[in-house]
Amino acid sequence: MTSDLKQRWKIERKKATFKNMKYPIHLLTIVFALMTVWLPALSVEDLQFSYEAAVLETNEGRDKQLGTLNQRYLTALSKLREQAQKRGTLDKAVAIKNEGILIEEKTWPMPPIPQAASKALEGPRRTYLKARFGIEKDWALKTVMLADKMEKALRAKIVSLTKSGKLEEAQGAQVLLKRIQEDPELANARELPSRVMQSGRSRAGFIVRRNGDDLEVLVRYDSKGKISLKSPVENVVEKTGGKREKGRTSARTLGEFVGLGSENTERHIALDYTPKDGKLTPDEVVGVDVSSKKDEGTIYKIRNGSENAYLGFSNLLGTLSSPATYRVIGELKIPKENNTLSGLFFKHGNSTGTIIGEQIIGSGNWETVIREGAGGSILPLFRIHFSGFKLSDIKRAWGDKVFLKNLRIEFIKFSAHIVEQYGDSGEAIITEKNPSRQRLLVTNGVLVGGL
Repeated sequence: MTSDLKQRWKIERKKATFKNMKYPIHLLTIVFALMTVWLPALSVEDLQFSYEAAVLETNEGRDKQLGTLNQRYLTALSKLREQAQKRGTLDKAVAIKNEGILIEEKTWPMPPIPQAASKALEGPRRTYLKARFGIEKDWALKTVMLADKMEKALRAKIVSLTKSGKLEEAQGAQVLLKRIQEDPELANARELPSRVMQSGRSRAGFIVRRNGDDLEVLVRYDSKGKISLKSPVENVVEKTGGKREKGRTSARTLGEFVGLGSENTERHIALDYTPKDGKLTPDEVVGVDVSSKKDEGTIYKIRNGSENAYLGFSNLLGTLSSPATYRVIGELKIPKENNTLSGLFFKHGNSTGTIIGEQIIGSGNWETVIREGAGGSILPLFRIHFSGFKLSDIKRAWGDKVFLKNLRIEFIKFSAHIVEQYGDSGEAIITEKNPSRQRLLVTNGVLVGGL
């Protein structure tokens, strides 16, 4: 309902009359809700006004009840947090504080209770959710009842207006009927009893596996009854692609799980090399001698007689069917004494693959470099290529070196593959344990449409 219409309704309510009719506005909303037989006698404009007045009254009633309930719960949480603070239990105090933030942000449905505060919050939240569910369900049933009656009245009005030759008015009623049928708030009300359980948790939609670490989570419907990047997630025991253990993620939503806001959620570390690990010898070493030196890490030297030179690591990255965005962090030195080798670049895949970030140009000193980018290759390879010379002139680079002290490769945006999909009654309608056949729900941080 628009703000103008809300204001008009409030003015009319004060006047206690409905246009030139003799019925008080509150009585009319009751009549609208209970007496379908009277509705076709009203004009289309009066129908719209009385329907939206009844909807507004229903919404205000729900909001008032929720406001009282939320305030009571926030008061209880404040006392629980004070107790945790007095005991010096930081994790519990923070978890209770975050529970209050969820209520203040009007989060619904709610994510699972953090382990740190499960004992303190389990009882109070159960009581809160039971009351909340009752309020929400009562609102949904009333809203759907009002809409069903309005739709029935409009269909009758369309027929009667058409028969009497008032085609423009009939078309107006038809437009209004379509607008009501497509109202997202009404869709939310219709779906709420089936998508939100009495526990306050939304209905399960999918179990998904993200690439890189094969971590899996259960994805529930969001507050609008849709699967979105705001959908709450929770840890589950992995079914495919890794150890069968309960995954550990602090992500609260699907978006966080696949790396949106990745600074605040864990990344998958595909490689983390330091000098303590000794010599870093890749799976592919082409035209390069590898050695190590204390405090300087690994030394890569282009071998005399080489016709090509690169380094390759197998199975570190994703593929085109499971794309991701990567961050590569390295501490390295490219000596000024080199004849021609002056830089390097990171690549996803073979020689036709995608370069990750910009080329690195050496300074002759130790430097920390960070490169980020979406990959793009049918092969899950990570390669290091050298620059500063043409391949046809590689003999000029014979003997040139690169010192690598640290190398870290991270997934910072993920794809998510569907392991299981659930129907309206919670039954598994799709189960696919073969990772190569699992459909994408999210591709490199972007939700796939058409699901």
